[in-house]
Amino acid sequence: MKYAFNLALIVKVLAILGALYQLALVIYPYFLHGVPIFDYTQLVRATHIFFLLIVGYLRLAAIPLQYRFRLSGIVLYLLTLPFLFELFYILPLPLFVSAVAVWLLAFMPVCIRYVAAALGVAALAPYIYIVVNYQELIYRAITPYPLDVLMGWIELLLVAGLVYRFIGPVLPGLVYVFMLYTRYGSSLPGQWASPGLPLDLIIAKIYIETEAALWGIVTNVSVMYIAYFMIFTALLAALGFGEEVARIAMKFIGKRPWGVGNAVVAAGVMMGMVSGSGAADTAFIGGTFKDLFKRAGYSPYVAAGLVANAGTLAIITPPIMGSAAFIMVEILGIPYLWVIVMAIVPALLYAWSIASYNRYYAKAANLRPVEVEVSGLKYYVFAPIALIVALIALGFSVRLSVTVAIFFTIGMALALPSFRPRATRIWSGLAEGILSLAPIGTSIAMANVMMSMVVLSGLANTFSQALLNIVANNLLVAILFASVFTLIISLGMTPTAAYVLSSVLLAPALIKLAEVSGVPTIVATLATHMFLFYYAMMADIDPFTGLSTYAAAGVFGLRPIRVGIRAISVAAAKYFFPPLSLISYNAAAIYVLPILLTSPPLTAAYLIGVRVAAVAAGVWLLSIANAGFYRKPLPLVARLIIAALGIAMIIPNELVNLASFALALAILRLRY
Repeated sequence: MKYAFNLALIVKVLAILGALYQLALVIYPYFLHGVPIFDYTQLVRATHIFFLLIVGYLRLAAIPLQYRFRLSGIVLYLLTLPFLFELFYILPLPLFVSAVAVWLLAFMPVCIRYVAAALGVAALAPYIYIVVNYQELIYRAITPYPLDVLMGWIELLLVAGLVYRFIGPVLPGLVYVFMLYTRYGSSLPGQWASPGLPLDLIIAKIYIETEAALWGIVTNVSVMYIAYFMIFTALLAALGFGEEVARIAMKFIGKRPWGVGNAVVAAGVMMGMVSGSGAADTAFIGGTFKDLFKRAGYSPYVAAGLVANAGTLAIITPPIMGSAAFIMVEILGIPYLWVIVMAIVPALLYAWSIASYNRYYAKAANLRPVEVEVSGLKYYVFAPIALIVALIALGFSVRLSVTVAIFFTIGMALALPSFRPRATRIWSGLAEGILSLAPIGTSIAMANVMMSMVVLSGLANTFSQALLNIVANNLLVAILFASVFTLIISLGMTPTAAYVLSSVLLAPALIKLAEVSGVPTIVATLATHMFLFYYAMMADIDPFTGLSTYAAAGVFGLRPIRVGIRAISVAAAKYFFPPLSLISYNAAAIYVLPILLTSPPLTAAYLIGVRVAAVAAGVWLLSIANAGFYRKPLPLVARLIIAALGIAMIIPNELVNLASFALALAILRLRY
């Protein structure tokens, strides 16, 4: 225990140093110059990943647990084995022995403490190497030295190994599959053949080139955005702001049977505004409202499904959203404020779908009202969020805005008596921000490698052309294919990785087909990426590896797969409106900004108002059909009719919308 305690202290100190490094990146340009790890893009990103690797592995080493070997580890060994054979001919024997040693440890969970500690120490080698040799490495990206190749091999194994242990095997496995395709794809027949690049060149591009893989634009999202929001969120949690938000959410309980579910949705929205982590919000909301669900009479699985969905709201609720939102900023080269605006209505519609289902489920289950007395609410806990939005709107960078909010929050904690006793937790908040970032940041780096391999091999263009042939240039069929494809690849992947892969493989074809259908390029581009972002978000509630699903299952003590299935069926209306946002210009109005950019103000206001109202009504009808209850239980035929009319409300045709809504009201009011 003494070993674990000392190691835990070392981890905390390193995490605090990592947080201070991130804050120093913002302050540094105003005071100093000439320090390479602050000045050079390549070294800034390498330093960021180094902190994540060392605190991530040493944190695992501090856990006094051992894990048995898993089949997925064997699969990862097999996927990387061909590269190891090639390295035998590329590296001198002493370097090859080092490559084998790290390879053997990379996916080995046996005696996790010692293996993880060794891997954490190993992270020093490729980091020190790139810091010392960064100027020379720039000129060796095409013809790397053997030692360059070894360091790139080790760095990639370390990142993959950490993601494997925290997130799971799917993302590292896909990265190595795409590497195999990039290396050996020339052996494939027909249009699926790739040029087949040498292994040393592939590793050099991954490790050396600034804009290629490990240090590319996707990794930059973790450096420039996610790190600051994670530190900010962890600081708020350490200072007790989250508990105050939960108390405010309890005001929504009221005296209605569906009040607890409403409060959970409110908590999801409000916690989402200050979080961006679906799993963390799910765990917090579930723990806060678990007993209230029981008192109201909710089915445990329905309660867990509601909580998982409410937690997932964090990924799309502005201003702090999931990593995919910031990746969209980098890929499209747009201001983050644009993404904030585009996410508002989808987030509200998602929340509306949860709340609507909850209302009619509560009526059908004949739940009991639960009364909760809350007083002395401190609404000023939202002041840091308001400050971030205001600064971004005024044109300040995201990381500067969040950094200012971090110091503002610390000032609030020191100045306000209600939070001052917790001010001693400031250092813990800074440390937890980096510790929480370790799995997220490294998975983002893995996603960058995956995207790099897809582009480098030419698979992106090949897949896009194949998709156009499969769907026969039919936009509606392409949207259906993209929806199913994104949901499938989301199984076992983080929302970030799912968005990166779907945006590379699917977005070009979808944008092209939307343009052919008469949608302006900027509208087609923004709507396509928002749709893919939204559907990738559903990875958080998939039944197999969704982080929010597992968090909810853990809180309620239930089986994760059953919770995931319930999370999908709860608020099922959430799946219908994003795909249909691509089929016409008017349909994209749910994202607001594309219409504002391309229509006169009055026309834009009309299109947005009509579309949002119609989709909201469609979500309401779908929720009634999903719950199977209005004022009394609905038979199956009635549910199917109401569901069909709900989908018709989402179709961007005003006559169809009016007729469908009138018919639905007639059925519900007159018959039920």
